[in-house]
Amino acid sequence: MAYNYDNSWMDEYEDLMFGANHTEYTMSQAAEIKLKHMPPLLYKYRACSENSFNALEGDFLYSSQPCAFNDIFEGAIEIISNKAKQNINQKVYSHMKLSYPFLVDRPVYTLRDILENIALSFGCSYQEIKGKHLLFPQIETLEETAHQQQSDMIAKAQHQARNMYNILCFSAINDSETMWAYYADSHKGFCVGYDIKSMNNNLTHLTFPVVYRDHCTLSVDDVDAIDGSLCMHLLTEKSGAWRHEQEWRMLFPSKPPSNREMMPAAKAVFLGARIQADHEQRIKDICKRKHINLYKMAPQIAEYTLIPIPISVF
Repeated sequence: MAYNYDNSWMDEYEDLMFGANHTEYTMSQAAEIKLKHMPPLLYKYRACSENSFNALEGDFLYSSQPCAFNDIFEGAIEIISNKAKQNINQKVYSHMKLSYPFLVDRPVYTLRDILENIALSFGCSYQEIKGKHLLFPQIETLEETAHQQQSDMIAKAQHQARNMYNILCFSAINDSETMWAYYADSHKGFCVGYDIKSMNNNLTHLTFPVVYRDHCTLSVDDVDAIDGSLCMHLLTEKSGAWRHEQEWRMLFPSKPPSNREMMPAAKAVFLGARIQADHEQRIKDICKRKHINLYKMAPQIAEYTLIPIPISVF
């Protein structure tokens, strides 16, 4: 049941889908490439709980906001280019001038430029005025305002980028020891296989491969220009530290903090090697009623691998 994962097509897909010159036509080409390489089944690792049993029975899953995920770099603001930072600082200074019209009307590029302009408004250089807050009591407040507004604007852009979509996470593989440990309660849970590819419907079109990079490759020139395409790109690019997950993601319009998404009936369920007997029976009963193929993962000690052993196959 293991999927032979090949990512040699990813660069072409990413350029067609998100490249600087992407169009509707190139995006349709990317969709064809994506569909060709989508795994036969996508897998969702689950811990045993009443919610997960109900989701299996009712053919649904809950999508979540990316800001709640365990990757600290998920949608991180480091995507912002130097030009975008300049735009942020210009916006900060323009906003400050609304409250403090005595500030000089000059372009700014860095936070230091803002501080220099504040000092210039008092007839001094920044170096001359620094440390003389008693003589110029307003400057300390203005510096704090500049720093705070810059932080607020970056945080707002970060929040917008991280939360434009709700996400459902899947894996191309069902035999990852690490993922069984992390996401399926140390092998006491189960893994559900969904056939998203052959449906070729809206769910298929909303499903994207995660591209793994050893450094962030994304940038924007203006935080006001953060749009759906950019957010889709940054939410499907992750640090190479996560390559072992071989992740695919479904993206849905954001409905915080989570939203119930209807899924096709599961094609297969894989029980963890350490699943409790009562949980195993509960899943067996669901699979029997719904005619879902059922397997149990068996550790192969000599090879450090997990293989699925059929229990009931329809």
